Amino acid sequence: MKSNMFLITAVVGVVLVSISGVLLVVKNVSGFDMFGSTKYDCVPYNVFVQKGTKDFSVDISWSTKQKCFGFVQYGTDAEDISMIGVDGTAEYKAKRHIVTIEKIASSERYYFLINSENKTYGNGGVPLEFTLSSL
Repeated sequence: MKSNMFLITAVVGVVLVSISGVLLVVKNVSGFDMFGSTKYDCVPYNVFVQKGTKDFSVDISWSTKQKCFGFVQYGTDAEDISMIGVDGTAEYKAKRHIVTIEKIASSERYYFLINSENKTYGNGGVPLEFTLSSL
């Protein structure tokens, strides 16, 4: 009886150790690497703000290392950036993102944050800013 219990315990132990080993080797499980830290593939880089092709419009563009979902939160008050600008690319997720904001006042100051894969990016947690007249 004791030998059967020992055998069952040994088999369960081997199975648990095997599963743990597989989980340590497999990467990109739910956006985490094998040490549990988040990936940086969706961090925006090469962020540009320029006049849009239409009057009173601005294009905000950025790149990511992998295909990521992205949009821009913006407004005229740095404490209330509740308006949303969606990525104008045809894909749900992309490496190159372009958001066009239309019907903006030329002398008004606008603040924005880039949202990439549900994380917001600005300048150290502070929204970026622009005025159409300064572009």
